Amino acid sequence: MAFNPNNCRNESEVESKLIVSYLLPKLGYTPDTWHQEIAFGNIRLDFLSFATQVIPRVLDADSPMSLVMEAKHPKENLDRHLRKLKRYLTSLSIRYGLITNGKELRIYTRVSNDIQLVFQCAGQDLESRFDEIIALIGRDSLNFVKNQDNLELEDSKLNLVSPDSISKNPDNLEVEEEDSQINLVIPDSISENLDNLEVEEEEDSQINLVIPDLISEIPVESNNPPTPEPEQNQILAIEKIAEPLSVNIEIKSDLSVSQTIPNNMKIIAVYHNKGGVGKTTTVVNLAAAMSKEGKRVLVIDLDSQANTTFATGLVKFEDEEQDDLKDCNILQVLQSEDFYSIAEVARESNFCNPKIDVVPSHIDLMYYETELNQLDYSRMILIQKLAEVEDKYDIVLIDTPPSLNFFARVALIAADYLIIPSDLKPFANQGLINVKDFIKKVNGFKKQIGKKPLEILGILPCKISPNLKFVQYSLPKRREAIPKRYGLEIMDSVIYEREDLAKCAELFKIVGNMEIADPISVLDFKPDCTSSQEFEMLAEEVLVKIGK
Repeated sequence: MAFNPNNCRNESEVESKLIVSYLLPKLGYTPDTWHQEIAFGNIRLDFLSFATQVIPRVLDADSPMSLVMEAKHPKENLDRHLRKLKRYLTSLSIRYGLITNGKELRIYTRVSNDIQLVFQCAGQDLESRFDEIIALIGRDSLNFVKNQDNLELEDSKLNLVSPDSISKNPDNLEVEEEDSQINLVIPDSISENLDNLEVEEEEDSQINLVIPDLISEIPVESNNPPTPEPEQNQILAIEKIAEPLSVNIEIKSDLSVSQTIPNNMKIIAVYHNKGGVGKTTTVVNLAAAMSKEGKRVLVIDLDSQANTTFATGLVKFEDEEQDDLKDCNILQVLQSEDFYSIAEVARESNFCNPKIDVVPSHIDLMYYETELNQLDYSRMILIQKLAEVEDKYDIVLIDTPPSLNFFARVALIAADYLIIPSDLKPFANQGLINVKDFIKKVNGFKKQIGKKPLEILGILPCKISPNLKFVQYSLPKRREAIPKRYGLEIMDSVIYEREDLAKCAELFKIVGNMEIADPISVLDFKPDCTSSQEFEMLAEEVLVKIGK
């Protein structure tokens, strides 16, 4: 019977009527070869299917997982969930991912550390295109592929061994497989004119490996993921290999590839002169989202209230006598030309995984504003000290005080970009006039010192009520008003005020007799919750805008 997408009115019906009753049986998956609601740590999969039978069945990252299926509400935009699907496939080394809201169905395949769309159709066209779907993810198709290859490459390594001297006459390449490790041995004589190099494995399968003209052109990454796959521009043809070849490449010779690419560290200030609009929440969770994108992130707290310092879990004391931040924070960085570098003062925070570095603030900061303002170099000291760590970080995020004071000015002078969080309420909107005037003055000073003016990434709607009627009727009007009245762009991302966002900031742990704050990012608290997705989308939007 043909599938009718109109029968799916919610996510539950997409699961039961489309996936369980229609897709899985037609694809050949029997009840013992698929599982629903499977969890791997903080990853939860709607449906997980196996192409091969493995007894006993152990559900972990080493299982022969072939296909994950994700069901969404018919009104959901599938694009919003692609980042999560990518994380599932790459983290668990799953080959295919299917995502559907009933009205649309897409199939993605894992390609190294990314995913690629291989099939897409409307729900009403499923019946007519089912042969294509079976050819991709049908159980028999995937099972045939696995049996034909009989290649078990999990946790294997490809070691490229080159001798000290390389001559001009190529002989052969030998493949030695020992203890699940593939060693590609290049003998003593190798031609400089490498056209086609073949590696033959004589038993069950034959691998024809064609390498580009110069070995030195093969990019080598220092931090390869556990099971990366070869890029198409590195391996031009691979015959009789259905599963992507997963290898780690290690160069064991004097032959090395060195590319000096200057790091272009980006500095982003998060500022509004009105308090309570979500600056700190934005800074710390955006930092976490960027860290999960593989960026090296530094957070600087320039607000004497030290909210970011608290939010990233650096306040590990209950009594002021135990205060270990008092003599090593952003104040000392700004006071001294020659001492207290960023590298000395920054502290590693467990707020998120991967970890970020944080330059903490302190309440004493407010007492030194006048003194710092009188120092000739004070407004430029942060620029100088950030330049010293430009090779250590990709992104610097600066939390600022909700004022027009000296510390806000220092932050904006040092920054390349500006995000302005706003709850879009009347007082916050009226404050944008002061913000624009403040930016104008800062840019005047930046021009004098030969620094480019601030690039405003936009107004970020933040702490927005998730009330359905407000989102449908009031929010669009408020978004439209900002560009018209204030000439400032509104960012596409929206950060709503949600329970998960508050809960993750209120976590604590007991140390002895003390109750110590132990906040974590919302992306680590609940990776698949809506708030996490909102910050993932914000990170993506910001990284695109700043060219990272």
